[in-house]
Amino acid sequence: MTVIAKELWAQQHRDTLAAFVKGIRATQERGGTDFAATAETAKKQAPGLNQESLDQVLKTTLDQAPPGLVVDAAVYQDTVNLLQQVGQVKPGTAPSFTEAFDFGLLSSP
Repeated sequence: MTVIAKELWAQQHRDTLAAFVKGIRATQERGGTDFAATAETAKKQAPGLNQESLDQVLKTTLDQAPPGLVVDAAVYQDTVNLLQQVGQVKPGTAPSFTEAFDFGLLSSP
């Protein structure tokens, strides 16, 4: 899971950002332990995707998710490739890893 925010907003709302990161971590943990609830939530985000494809995308995403709030270039590229395969991202439109992320604003928990 990844947090993306404008630098000025992140600086002005550090408490909100910290609470959001905490919620993301809790969501990631629940995703790994309650697949049915996670699939139900994911279906709301991709209502046009058939259940078999959605389950495959969700399982692959959860299997690839590193522990904690960590993303590296390989995980990012795997995610982009998967999203392209299922038609959620048009090939060639996703930014590169270095263009997409600036982790300098996040402090260690």
